[in-house]
Amino acid sequence: MAREFWSFTWARGVALVCETATPWLGVLLIGSLRSGREAAIYTAISRVALVGMIVMSSINLVIAPEVAAALATNKARQAEDLYQVATGWAVLFGFPVYIVIGLFPGPLLGIFGHAYGSGTSGLTIMCGAMLWAIATGPVTVVLLMAGESAWNLGNSLATIGSLIASGLLLIPRFGVTGAALSWMIAIIVQNGLPVWQVKAGLTMGIFHRSAIKTGAAALMCFGGVGAIAHAIGLKGVSGLSMCVVGGLFAYIWMVHHWSAELELRTLAASILPSKIVRVVDSHNRGQDIAR
Repeated sequence: MAREFWSFTWARGVALVCETATPWLGVLLIGSLRSGREAAIYTAISRVALVGMIVMSSINLVIAPEVAAALATNKARQAEDLYQVATGWAVLFGFPVYIVIGLFPGPLLGIFGHAYGSGTSGLTIMCGAMLWAIATGPVTVVLLMAGESAWNLGNSLATIGSLIASGLLLIPRFGVTGAALSWMIAIIVQNGLPVWQVKAGLTMGIFHRSAIKTGAAALMCFGGVGAIAHAIGLKGVSGLSMCVVGGLFAYIWMVHHWSAELELRTLAASILPSKIVRVVDSHNRGQDIAR
């Protein structure tokens, strides 16, 4: 038992050290290769780019024991369903956040001060990378719950290697934008490798149609309204407000039709008081009967 425990734990421990160090390596690289001012800007935009991952972290905590239990009892299909539903939830909440931030980085960076305005292109690049991270869902959690901590360690080392290598090439020439590009490459590696491993090694489906439809709806609603705002010259707070309000109404209307596929009743039951859930379920059953 001790051998089995430590064969999993040592690799996970080293990988966790790598994952903790990765966000700070970009700061150290740009600070040493460029300037302290650009390091401060990069730090600010990387923190803004991680805002939407709060939802992803919460989903990871909820799904991990459920996936572990399913895999331990040889219920691979149940684990796959859990993973796909969790990915749909992540896309549901995460995509709108990163689309809006990516389209209107200026007003958000203005909170830190006028000097941070030069980081807008870098923040947009990071948001694009985070869309990929959200779209792949809790794939690393699935990999770990399957007991493949050694694979996870290899992925973490590859992520750090890609960040350092691309940073050394891009940061001296492009500054903050180059650091953001190296971040994007690292995120692609960090999530791309486990996607391939889960699909090939665990034979699990990755991209479910509900998550794909929800992501497309977010791009259409928030991206479409944001593009209109840019076209008419609204690129500041007014454009940001138009994108959030207009996109949200359209998004809710579209997602409502896929509530069953996204298991929204299950999601509501986990975050809302039971009395409210009973009222919502009663209302939905009344609509079903009316149909």
